[in-house]
Formats: sequence, structure tokens, C-alpha cells
Amino acid sequence: MLNFTPKEGDFTVAFPSPPKVGFHMLLDGKERLYTDNEGDRLFMVTASTFIFGAKDDQEAFDRRMKRFADNAGATLASSRRLPWGGESGCEGVFTTAQGNLVLVRMVVHDKRLYQAVFWGSGGVGDADAAEGRRFLDSFHLTDR
Repeated sequence: MLNFTPKEGDFTVAFPSPPKVGFHMLLDGKERLYTDNEGDRLFMVTASTFIFGAKDDQEAFDRRMKRFADNAGATLASSRRLPWGGESGCEGVFTTAQGNLVLVRMVVHDKRLYQAVFWGSGGVGDADAAEGRRFLDSFHLTDR
């Protein structure tokens, strides 16, 4: 795994190889997107900055998890609150109709929503899941 810090310096995470960097404009902000495809696995971090900030209560995280499931065509198997990146965050475990495992963690810091996603080909107990958790566990917010 390769330790990666974006030029903005607001987080670090360990990708398998240098990620591709992209940007999207949102209705109420902008989003930075970092992706690394390794075979049939996807490692991704998004950093979305919202003009009016982002809520970090349970209801807001539940809405985001539902939106992720709808957009990804996946089913939410479980979710929980957890400390992540030095803040209070949320984790969701999803499955797809094709049997893919998708792990998602979200955390709000200042006016930013950070999401880390691992999309693997296996199930919850296989090597892909362990690698996905190592990726998510490597995410840390910095002081910037």
C-alpha cells in the first residue's frame, strides 16, 4: 500500500497504487475524487465541500447511506456509528445483486464530508474484505 496525501493536505490514506484524481461541481459545493482500480476492486475517497456545511447526526448519516445504496444499486446489510479519522463517523456494509461486498465509511469535518469506499468481488469474510478494511482503517484527517 502507498501512503497518499492530496495536495490540499487534509487527509492521508493508503491506496494500493497512486490514485486518479478528479473533481465535480455539486449544487451546493464541490467534490474531489480519488480512485484506484485494482483488477475487480475499487478503492475510492471523496472529499465534498459544502457551502453551508454538512450535518453529522445519525439522521444525516442514514440519509447518506440510503442514497449510496440507491446510487450503487446495492443493499445496506448493516451500518454503525464509529470513531473514524479522528472524528465521529459512520460505516455501512453493502452487498450487490452480483454478490460484491461494498464497505463505506463517512465522516464530517468542518464543512467537508469525507467518504472512503471499497468495492470488492468477494464476501464479508474473504481476503478482499480484509484488504478493504485495511484501506478504510488507513484513513486519517490532518490538521489542515
